Amino acid sequence: MTQRNVTGQKRRNSSGYIEIRVPDHPYARARGWVAEHRLVIEAQINRFLQPGEVVHHINGIKDDNRPENLMLFASNREHMAFERTHCKHGHQLEGDNVAIRDDGHGYKYRQCRICERAKHQRWDVKNRDKKRIYNAKRSRKAA
Repeated sequence: MTQRNVTGQKRRNSSGYIEIRVPDHPYARARGWVAEHRLVIEAQINRFLQPGEVVHHINGIKDDNRPENLMLFASNREHMAFERTHCKHGHQLEGDNVAIRDDGHGYKYRQCRICERAKHQRWDVKNRDKKRIYNAKRSRKAA
């Protein structure tokens, strides 16, 4: 027999967010479902979030609801202003940290140089052996 309408039950909604069934929550949606990231922030600040307040996942992963990965905004307007001025990892996009790139189809976009450097460092570590073999073959051919 399946359990239905059990308090504390978890599910993933169609948008990819984790929801928990809390029927007595004042802002629960139909059948008592509340987004887990909202519950995590509420526990941190010891109050219920207002309907207009927005919780942002810093790393962009919708089911990563660790408190250190969540930011609270008073409104969607504030959240969108943050999105326009920061990369998906929270680095500010201004001055030396922003690079304007072209996708080859005439669309220009901003890229965070901190994230770009980190991506290249991860690639270098991952492909260190491949690069060593490639360079050894090139040096043999040149000799």
